[in-house]
Amino acid sequence: MDYEFLTLEVNDGLGVVTIERPPGNGISVELADELMRMMEQVESDQAVRCLVFRSPFPKYFMVGADLKNIPPEVDMSTIDFTLPPEKVMAETFSRLSPHISAMLRRAQEMMNAVERLGRPTIAMIGGHAFGGGLEFALACDFRIMARGRARIGLTETGIGLIPAGGGTQRLPAAVGTARARELIISGRRLDADEAASIGLVTRAVDEESLQEETMELGRSLARGATRAMGLAKKILVENREMSLEEGLAAERSYIEALMETNDMLEGVMAFMQGREPAYVGH
Repeated sequence: MDYEFLTLEVNDGLGVVTIERPPGNGISVELADELMRMMEQVESDQAVRCLVFRSPFPKYFMVGADLKNIPPEVDMSTIDFTLPPEKVMAETFSRLSPHISAMLRRAQEMMNAVERLGRPTIAMIGGHAFGGGLEFALACDFRIMARGRARIGLTETGIGLIPAGGGTQRLPAAVGTARARELIISGRRLDADEAASIGLVTRAVDEESLQEETMELGRSLARGATRAMGLAKKILVENREMSLEEGLAAERSYIEALMETNDMLEGVMAFMQGREPAYVGH
């Protein structure tokens, strides 16, 4: 598949997706579409057993929704700028509203696709991740963040908005409701050590070791029983909508499905024989 903003490199089961939409990986409908297509491609490719998302920009991992990316079909040329400022603003928002709604809907769908990918995913955060950028990282299973200049936060209230890419749902699951309320309402920005201390990121690492430690985790996961990992992810996501009894039934169903996989047989045999398992991902 051809991508404008994404590249995928795969080595020994570890896929690395580089997101490159200058200047700071602002989320547009086009980027969201590409990421969704990428998730479909990876889902059908057994050679990819773990996925890392990275940015080539030193300052930014992802800055959130690109509200300045106005499609050509939205005609702003006929707005009467001689009107009072509040009327100009009202007319501007009236014309932009359908575009913004469509972009947010697509961004939500994209983040759901990342969260539901049947492979473990890692966000390698070397620069700022604000708003939708942090929401994207929250859709990943692991977040490794560099100490130093990078900051993360759901900063939408600072411009009169609220998180709309799943942050109000996923942040409480990561840090608890009370902490999420404080972070969302204040829009506060956190460094790596504070983010790690409250569970917002998996690990804070020194800037110079970010890539090495992220790839080490990725290679470790890629050697694992990724079919089981994928089903574990699936039930954790579904738990948000399940009763206890429904969750227990899902656990039984997924265990039965895993009994038909090579990895479950290999895992049990390796345990009984006292050796390290050699998983193949299915």
